[in-house]
Amino acid sequence: MAVRSTKLCKSLFNLYPCLSQSVLIHSISSLNSVEETVRSAVEAKTYEQLPSILAAKGKPGRIPNPFSWLSTLSLRLRTQTIDAILQSLKSIRPRSCPRVVYDHLLSYTLQSSHPFPVSLAIIQCTLCSGCLPDPQIKLLLSSAWLNCRGQSQSISDSLMEMQNIGFCPDTLTCNYLISSLCAVDQLEEAANILKGMNGAGCLPDLESFSGLIIAMCTLEDW
Repeated sequence: MAVRSTKLCKSLFNLYPCLSQSVLIHSISSLNSVEETVRSAVEAKTYEQLPSILAAKGKPGRIPNPFSWLSTLSLRLRTQTIDAILQSLKSIRPRSCPRVVYDHLLSYTLQSSHPFPVSLAIIQCTLCSGCLPDPQIKLLLSSAWLNCRGQSQSISDSLMEMQNIGFCPDTLTCNYLISSLCAVDQLEEAANILKGMNGAGCLPDLESFSGLIIAMCTLEDW
């Protein structure tokens, strides 16, 4: 970690000689400190500390994700760890407090090699807390979904994979997925989600249909 920081610092200093090298070192050390603090809290299972640790870090995507170290774990252990975090955050009040944790977890999982079904579980927890994910999540979600969904696997089967990690697909999560696909003009896949919801035990509601209909009306070529 320290070696990487030194190399990055030298690179930035060469690009921006007007900046103080001590400032760069301090900034990079702070980034490492956040990741190390997050990792320590997770390893100690003091998950309730995560919202306050990440609150000062800001929105995901601006600097390296503090959950990137999860990639060093096996897929099974990584999923178990994220599930333990999600279960713990449910008891925090106010319910919107963990949103910053959800956003950083989503930013990490949606760009990982195995984004599903854990990303859908995080989205479900975010929505059930009364919050919406960070706006950039829709783009990451639609991209990950289109890249990962196997053509031989039905929509309902893809959604039902949430049960493998102790969650159940619901209408709220499906609606957010439909909205994300509509946001990038993937209306055919959004319509497929709508059709496959029943098979996953999710009944489409007014929002399920209205979002897709509005997107269809907006896109002239549909």
